Amino acid sequence: AWAPGMRVGAAEALGAARSTSIDATDASTHTTASSEAAFTFVELFAGIGGFRLALEALGGHCVFASEIESGARETYEANF
Repeated sequence: AWAPGMRVGAAEALGAARSTSIDATDASTHTTASSEAAFTFVELFAGIGGFRLALEALGGHCVFASEIESGARETYEANF
C-alpha cells in the first residue's frame, strides 16, 4: 500500500522493513551501499541517529548528516 510522502515503488521497502528488526550492536544493519539503496537521504538536526536507523531499515542510504550539539555529534560519530 502506498503512503503519503512515499515515492512510487517504496511500498515494497516499507513491507520489508516491518519484518526487519534493528540490532544496535550489529554495525552491518547500519550500512547500505548507495548502489543498493532504495533512496538516499540527508539527516539534518541528526541528534544521535534514531531517524537514520529508521530510514536505513527502509532501505535508504544516508549521504550527509549535520548536528550542532557536540555531545550528540560525538555519539553520532561513534555509532556511524
